[in-house]
Amino acid sequence: MATRFIHKFASTTAPGGFLNLPSAGGIGIDEADSYQLKFNKNGTVSSLIDNTPTVTISGAGSEFNLDMTTTLDAAVGSSSVTWLGGIRTVLSGAALTNTGNATNAIHGVYWITGANAGTFPKAAFLGEFHAGTTTADGAFVAMGGNGASARAMYAVATLNPDINQTSYGIDLSTNSYTGLGKAVGYTNADILMSNDVAIIVGGSSAPTDGATGANFAGPGSLYTMTGGTIKLYQNTGTKASPTWTAQT
Repeated sequence: MATRFIHKFASTTAPGGFLNLPSAGGIGIDEADSYQLKFNKNGTVSSLIDNTPTVTISGAGSEFNLDMTTTLDAAVGSSSVTWLGGIRTVLSGAALTNTGNATNAIHGVYWITGANAGTFPKAAFLGEFHAGTTTADGAFVAMGGNGASARAMYAVATLNPDINQTSYGIDLSTNSYTGLGKAVGYTNADILMSNDVAIIVGGSSAPTDGATGANFAGPGSLYTMTGGTIKLYQNTGTKASPTWTAQT
């Protein structure tokens, strides 16, 4: 059987070298060239994935440097915990000693200088719910590991020496992206915190005791009006049957 995969070391080459890989699908790792994954196609060896690719995108259509789709079969996985996804990266290590390290499993950089006339979202990371999806827990979800010792200082953190140049810490408004065609609404509350404390942004009507926030807005939750006689209310009742008391 012909060799399909080889590992080329810095000072030696696996038997036959890259050019002796089968022309129809020979793959190898070139340690002497930044561990690039290389592919032999009809006697021409090229990098399958460049460690530091630089790609220029042009044209009128949607384009991505890396674009792939993973489709799950209906019977995939099991009744036990099974991790399924499109991309997984693991940053591993132990007892790191250098204090200048900035470590991350995925690093997104938004680096467009000057003007950007686009009216759609601009971000280093963009999470999207696609058409027909109703079961996602979030566009982004922070989750601890499998052990009791797995922890982080923050589930979501802002750590940036220039963050004072950022307009808002959190923006839950929907006024900026009119080009998306549909305003996003929150069916229950704008924010839900620990102990079921919710922040509800209402309209010109006051909340209704026993109905508004029932079964999700726990004691201490807030309801703010944005029209009419503007008032702030707090749930002094229960989660199952809120009592909204005006704050004066």
